[in-house]
Amino acid sequence: MTTLETPSADSQYLNATPIEQLLEDAKKSLDSQMDTIEPTRIFKRNWVDTVRDLRLLHKENELETLVRINDVLLKWLASQCEKNFPDDLSPDLQMFFYSHDFDKNGIVYHLATAGGTRPWQNPGITGKIAVHASSVMNDSQPMYTILGRASVRTVTKPEKNSWIIVDFTPRLVRPTHYSLRHYSTWDTEALRSWVFEGSNDGGDTWKLLSRHNVDSSLNQKGATATWKLADQEHETKEDVLQEFYTHFRVLMTDFNSNRHFYLSCSGFEIYGALKDTEDPNAAARAAMDTLEFIPSYDFDTNGIIYWLGTNRGTSPWKNPGIRGSVRVVSSSLAKDSHPQYAAIGRETVRCVTEPKKSSWFMFDLLQIKVIPTHYTVRHYASFDTECLRNWRLEACNNSQTGADGNWITLMKHVNDTSLNHKGASFTWQIPAQNVAGQAFSQYRLFQFGVNSNQHHYLSISGFDIYGTIVSGHKAQYGAGAQVGGAQAGVAVEQPTGATRKFEHRQDFDTNGLFYFLGCQGGIRSSYTNPADIGMVTVTSSSLMSDSQPLSALVGRISTRCVTKPHQKSWMQINLKEVKIKLTHYTLRHYNSWDTEALRYWNLEGSNDGQSWVPIRQHMDDRALRKSGGSHTWAVDTNHYFSNLRLFMTGRNSNNHWYLACSGVELYGTAFGGIVSERPTGALPQADHVQQHMQGMMGGMPNMAAMNMGGMPMPMPMNPMMPPNMMMPMNAMPPMPPPPNAAARGGDTFAYSRDFDGNGLIEFLATKCNTQQWQNPAQLGVLSIRTSGLMHDSAPLHCVVGKQAVRMVTKPNKHAWVVIDLHDYAIRPTHYTLRHYASWDTEALRNWRFEGSLDGENWKSLREHNNDQSLRFKGQSYTWTLHNVTASYSMFRIFQFDKNSNNHYYLALSGFEIYGDVVRQHQQVMWDEWPRNKSKKLQVDRARNSVFNTGSDDTWQTVKARPALPFDPLTGDAEFSVICERSEPTSNQWKFMVGVTPEEFTCNGSRQWLGSQKSYAYIGGTGGKCFHEPKSLTYGAKWGNLGDVVTVKANAKRRTIEYILNGVSQGVAFNTFAPTGNIYCGASITATGSRLRLMEHVTPRSKPPNMSAPNQALLAAAQQQQQQQAPIFGQPQMPIPPPRGAVPMDGLAAGAAPQAFNFQQMQSDLPNMDMFQVPSSPSTIAYAWDSNLKSQHLAVFPDQVTVTNKGSNDTWQGIVSAMTFSSGRHSFEIHIVNDTKTSNQWKYIVGLVPVNFDPKRTAWLGSQHSWGYIAGTGGKCHISGKSIAYGKRYGGQDRIKVVIDFNTRTIEFHRNDKSQGIAFNNLNGAVRPAVSITGKGSAVRICNIT
Repeated sequence: MTTLETPSADSQYLNATPIEQLLEDAKKSLDSQMDTIEPTRIFKRNWVDTVRDLRLLHKENELETLVRINDVLLKWLASQCEKNFPDDLSPDLQMFFYSHDFDKNGIVYHLATAGGTRPWQNPGITGKIAVHASSVMNDSQPMYTILGRASVRTVTKPEKNSWIIVDFTPRLVRPTHYSLRHYSTWDTEALRSWVFEGSNDGGDTWKLLSRHNVDSSLNQKGATATWKLADQEHETKEDVLQEFYTHFRVLMTDFNSNRHFYLSCSGFEIYGALKDTEDPNAAARAAMDTLEFIPSYDFDTNGIIYWLGTNRGTSPWKNPGIRGSVRVVSSSLAKDSHPQYAAIGRETVRCVTEPKKSSWFMFDLLQIKVIPTHYTVRHYASFDTECLRNWRLEACNNSQTGADGNWITLMKHVNDTSLNHKGASFTWQIPAQNVAGQAFSQYRLFQFGVNSNQHHYLSISGFDIYGTIVSGHKAQYGAGAQVGGAQAGVAVEQPTGATRKFEHRQDFDTNGLFYFLGCQGGIRSSYTNPADIGMVTVTSSSLMSDSQPLSALVGRISTRCVTKPHQKSWMQINLKEVKIKLTHYTLRHYNSWDTEALRYWNLEGSNDGQSWVPIRQHMDDRALRKSGGSHTWAVDTNHYFSNLRLFMTGRNSNNHWYLACSGVELYGTAFGGIVSERPTGALPQADHVQQHMQGMMGGMPNMAAMNMGGMPMPMPMNPMMPPNMMMPMNAMPPMPPPPNAAARGGDTFAYSRDFDGNGLIEFLATKCNTQQWQNPAQLGVLSIRTSGLMHDSAPLHCVVGKQAVRMVTKPNKHAWVVIDLHDYAIRPTHYTLRHYASWDTEALRNWRFEGSLDGENWKSLREHNNDQSLRFKGQSYTWTLHNVTASYSMFRIFQFDKNSNNHYYLALSGFEIYGDVVRQHQQVMWDEWPRNKSKKLQVDRARNSVFNTGSDDTWQTVKARPALPFDPLTGDAEFSVICERSEPTSNQWKFMVGVTPEEFTCNGSRQWLGSQKSYAYIGGTGGKCFHEPKSLTYGAKWGNLGDVVTVKANAKRRTIEYILNGVSQGVAFNTFAPTGNIYCGASITATGSRLRLMEHVTPRSKPPNMSAPNQALLAAAQQQQQQQAPIFGQPQMPIPPPRGAVPMDGLAAGAAPQAFNFQQMQSDLPNMDMFQVPSSPSTIAYAWDSNLKSQHLAVFPDQVTVTNKGSNDTWQGIVSAMTFSSGRHSFEIHIVNDTKTSNQWKYIVGLVPVNFDPKRTAWLGSQHSWGYIAGTGGKCHISGKSIAYGKRYGGQDRIKVVIDFNTRTIEFHRNDKSQGIAFNNLNGAVRPAVSITGKGSAVRICNIT
């Protein structure tokens, strides 16, 4: 007989515990034979996913009404629901459950995304988690990268008992699982024996959570593993798995897999319960007369030492040790050290004690008392070594000499490796429990062990502290003041005129102050360098003789702008009547070299050009790495400045004093001069730069530059440009004005009224306005996802339904609904929502409407804060979307705060969207033939997209098949591409899109679009090019995420026009005169960048008849057959649609078009013999001879491609119709599709005698033939033995065979690299041939000479 356990007061579960876990525990408690599958299914069907859902059901007396669930089980569940749950009492307690290695359910990921509300950012960089290690290898990535999402090289030095500590302070974690990832360098050096420990006292004592002895879970680079702590060996004397910890440590106990002591780790995640602890004294302090100092970054202008150095924010910075507002005392200093006050300075200098044990520095704030929260230290300037490793931060209020007094420890550092090179700085968060709300005026760094060089020098060149001042400041400040700016406490200057905000979106966008000044606030129709028209003045400490004029500092192009190599070089900009309070600023490195980049410098501000205040300091800042590279930094200041200065405080990346900079842009709030005169003036939409150098310098990147000496500098040269094309600087013509951009009209889905039938959802629901309305989600043309539906909600497809129904999510914080348009993308102008049908309340109030192309990276299109537009059940409302230039295929309604009833339900039962629409192209597809696709590109046929797998920023190009169809009446042809992913690249041109002739090839040195008589529109410059590597002035730049470029070619008018995001850039070419087929083309440089082939859709567009891959396959096959000559005068046989080509009308709900591959093609065309070409007469001289082939090979309609239909991995051979008997010749075999096979040789490429019969023996090497073997790299002749010769081949490799009858030699080339002479016994007439084993493998013969 089963008895129920007596319910206890407290539950062992949390509200977030999955219902599956509760049922499993019930099975253990009640009856081990109990079936939990059916109860699980019933609960899931009623939307009960967690204990919280179960408790709500029980509270509503609905739990006992569930049928087909054992009564005993129901009573047990009810008893569990009546207990006290720990997260009821602690609402800040959250549970995180493991699903798979490095999923998105862990605590580290949660902190990195602020609970899923922001894009992922490493929490070690944002300061939410701290990471320390016993040591760090010189070539290791920073230790915080173990919190990252990618495998990198993160490794300690090979020391015994190496360790890594992850510090979650002030948060507490009760762990259930933890995950590790091996580093990216080698398969070896992996962890084998270690312990995983936790600490809740700051790292003083550790408790064993998991012991690993010769654990081989991590066995290759990037490998991951997760351990459930309950299943591991851990301390049993106390329930350590029920405690909360702030620190976790991975401690090596023996050798790694390579018998070394390197601790290699490139990933850490942890699961369990998370509790955010609050400072118990925060409320009390808020009631006091306080002044709070909040850190932003190392040695910002928010610290208390900086505040005192500016005389409490009333004067320019001066070392407070010199001012007398801070007293610095230390143990004895080294003879060559700077004075003690240098320890609180703003420059990196040599400040160091003598090498005595127990060295120290004390910082006395005199009358100022602080409750500290953070502190920052900078290492000195002499060496990378001698860094602090073992020290305490101490505090007191009664020390006279620094050696006396009652010191308490605020933070203890044991082998802390945060400081690891000269000038390095770090900011630590001081544990609140150690401070305990106490205020101190004296702080001491006390070194109790050796430094990083095993010495007792205490080296420091910077110190600042943050927190809340509770006394010593009341004469100037009121209660509760907060300091977060550069001049804390200064009476902030009030603007004397109208202000304008300049908001940063991306580097050198059109939102900055200098762009505004260059357009004179919109008076000019295009941009001109503001220094050239007198809007600003620019000066510098010096200028190199071969530098461009200093006005380039505020220009829009990358050029050579550089000072002479004098110590403390500077560049200064005077804004004249304008003043700006900065929020961001952008710099661009010059275009001569990747080196000579800024590393140590200050951005400083002034209003008189004499007294300078540091706004932001940069210490070993490596953001600028490439020639022409740019970066934007956030700035925190409360002051307006009319003068800005870049001031070098240390050497650049090449250890020189050259200050190299060719671009500055400023963002923030400005007033004065033309800014106040035109605070709302409209600016030109596109960034048309009218500088005298733009025509050529907007060309391709990676330009060569002369050295930094006094030698005159020629025009930077394109790597593809021959020397005779170089043009001197003064010979470059001025840029003509931009074309008048006209918006295309009449082709968009235009909003008239709510749910007017003109939107995209209606268009999809009526199958392009051709049929009666059907729910598009049920048709499968779009899909919908949500954070979770209520059990009584209508189905999810009702989000795009016609009626108001009860469609509502669970009341989870940050609830969301995603609409995925699949093959469609839209540049939205309006969107409509409808409230649900249940109540007037629970209506949306605080949400963001977001767009995405991948479902991971979301762009906010409009944010609604307390928007009360929806007030009644079933009511709809439409919002306008302003300044949205990108297109998206996914949209999300993301609720970031409570609804109108102060709940988190997201109620929604209608959605419509309007704008300019494109869809996946139905007639042409990116081609995968090696001739039509560069090697580093990969085609995704299901999405008709192409992406760069890694080309080191060199050009990779693709063509589409079949040829573009031109309208026979109008002569028009059109296609579009959408930029689905845009990654950084050193190549300034970034992308190109356009059209190519038939003879264009995507391999070789001139494979970029614009060469080989092709036409291109350049992304990075907005220029155009034809047949030569020169960017001619044309339109706006493109290449941002979501940009849509439409190419319109007209064969009758001989024009090519480009349309960017719905705006015509004008006619680019008027010499377009095609003599043959014309093809879509695109070029990409950046690894990971992706372009999708699309077509423009209007409300008049027809529905697609079949999936894009199948339609393109059929069209390509038909075009290839039409180009063949009739065989023996017979008419060509029509090609049937591929088997499996599904009409769009026949797609089941949720079905997706099938992707095309070569194996599918050979099965789609069952009788391939219908395409065979007889050896005589033959339309192609070197075509495969269909009479000389093995049984299971099939020749494609192009006559030069052959595939293996399936031979059980036995050899299949085929011979070309071409015969060679004298002289020197060559041909190439391209591997088009490489498949797996059990035959290790895979392919053999080579030559056969004219009497070779592949039906007798199909492998090359037999019957006196000669072959080069793919799988071994060997060669064979006469015998079936692989003799060592060259490199193996496969994938999409190209094999060239060179035959010389004069020397009787045969030589093979792999991807244009010779493998050497293979044979020297060539004899008699021969033919090209190939042998294949794998099913679906395909090769092509070409380039016969």
